[in-house]
Amino acid sequence: MTRHPEVVVAVVIGVPRDSNLDVHAVLILEDPAHAGQIVARANDQLGGHQCIRSHTVWAGEDFPRTHTTKVKKALVLDAITQTDAETETLPAASTQPRQTTARSVVSLITEVTGLPPVQVTADRTLDSLDLDSLGRIALLSAIEAELGVYVDEAFVGPHMTVRQVEDVVASNSANGAMPKFPS
Repeated sequence: MTRHPEVVVAVVIGVPRDSNLDVHAVLILEDPAHAGQIVARANDQLGGHQCIRSHTVWAGEDFPRTHTTKVKKALVLDAITQTDAETETLPAASTQPRQTTARSVVSLITEVTGLPPVQVTADRTLDSLDLDSLGRIALLSAIEAELGVYVDEAFVGPHMTVRQVEDVVASNSANGAMPKFPS
């Protein structure tokens, strides 16, 4: 879809519908009137399970992004789920990160570790979950990509508990904390 000349930028996200996730495209286009045609053309090249079920035209010039220029999909999802219409032009979302929940951090830890959720309890340390330094970086990357919250790896050590990670993420989310680079 991003290869189409009228697509400035696009992102595909899962939008909750009943008990499933629908494939949803959020598009920034040169001419928003062609959104339906662009999605139809993309769907012609996709498998049935990959087809875009709905789309939104984003009114801003760009999506909210992390300091590493990744699209903050959580903020995009929040913005598009605030409307009931499946195709609508929306204002650009706030660049402030959304509030995160403990469940979100736990689900990311289970994804990164491959452990069942019942084993990822608040009092477990990252070390006890077999998250070595590379695993902790993978977790922080997932937190940034999925929750739109940057956490400096220097603040997350092996003896930190799941609850402490949740607290750091919630604090950085509420403060809109961004990294400070040496000058």
